[in-house]
Amino acid sequence: METPTVPEDHQEKTSASEVVSAEPNFDRQLTPITEFVARPDFPGSLQGEFVDIGGYTGIVIEITSKSIRVKSPEETTRSFNIHVLRKLYGPPQHPEPISMPRAVEPPAPLEKKDDAQEPMPMPDRDIRELIAEPNFDRSPKPITDFASRLDFPACAYGEFVEVARYTGVVVQVANESVKVQSPQGIVRSYGVSTLRKLFGRR
Repeated sequence: METPTVPEDHQEKTSASEVVSAEPNFDRQLTPITEFVARPDFPGSLQGEFVDIGGYTGIVIEITSKSIRVKSPEETTRSFNIHVLRKLYGPPQHPEPISMPRAVEPPAPLEKKDDAQEPMPMPDRDIRELIAEPNFDRSPKPITDFASRLDFPACAYGEFVEVARYTGVVVQVANESVKVQSPQGIVRSYGVSTLRKLFGRR
C-alpha cells in the first residue's frame, strides 16, 4: 500500500507517523486486536487492517510511535495508546506469587432511591484488603457496566468482570488500580484512569 503524498508544510508533523490510507477499505476481514499485539512487528502490522478493539471496530488509518488512529464505518475516529493496547490485549504475564490475607466479604451494593439518580461515590476508593477466595459461580459482567459510574472502581470490588476477553474477580482496589484474578489464579492489574478512558461510556 502506497503512502499518500504529504504537502511540504505538513511533512514535519507527519514524519513520526505513518498514514495508511485516505479511503479505508471496510470490506476486508474483521480481526481482533489480540491477534496483532503479540507479533514482533506490532504496531506496524496493523497498517490498513480492519480491527476490533474492545468492541470498537474500524480501519487503522495512522500509526505513530506512541499511538494508532482507527476510523470506524460510521466515520468516527479514535486514538489508542500502543503501550496500553499491549498491556490490555497482549499475552498474560505470570506475576510473582502474592500472599493471601484473610478473606473479606465484598461490600453490599449501593441502593438507588431513584432510577434516574446517579450513584453516590464512596468516601474511600481504596479497598486494600485482598479477597482470598473469589466467587466465580456467576456470569461475568462487562467492565463497561462499572467504568462509567461515579463510584468506580469501588463499585467493581468483588464483582466477576470481563476486561477485553479476560475474565476474573476484582479482588483489590488500591493506588488508582484494580487487581483482577482469573479462575486459573492469574492476577492482572489495570489502571483506573485507563479503564475509564477505554471502557467508560461517553
